[in-house]
Amino acid sequence: MASFEKRASGIDTKMEDVRQAFLIRLARKGEDLHQTLIEISEQGPLPELRDAIARNAHQTAGVAASFGYRELGVLALQVEAAWTLEFSEETLDRAHSLTEAYLDKVEATLDT
Repeated sequence: MASFEKRASGIDTKMEDVRQAFLIRLARKGEDLHQTLIEISEQGPLPELRDAIARNAHQTAGVAASFGYRELGVLALQVEAAWTLEFSEETLDRAHSLTEAYLDKVEATLDT
C-alpha cells in the first residue's frame, strides 16, 4: 500500500508541475493577446491579427478545462469564434469586448 501512495504522490507532483507550466504559458499568451489588440487598434483588424487572436484563444480553450478552468475555456472559445466565425466590421466592438473579458479572466486565473 505504501508503494501505491508513493506513486500517487509522485503523480500529484507531476500534475502540479504540468499545471504550473500551463499557467506560465497562459501568462505569455495573455501578454501576446494584449499586444495583438494594440496592433489592431493601430492597424485595424487585419486578417493575420484576427487569426493570431483566434489561434491564441483556441490553444487555451481545450487545455483550460483539463486543469479545472472551465469558464476560461468557454470564454476562450467565444473569443475564437468572435474573431473568426462571427467577425465582421460590425462585430468588431463585440469581439474586442469579449477579448478584454477573456484577458480579465486570464489575470484572475493567474491570481488564484
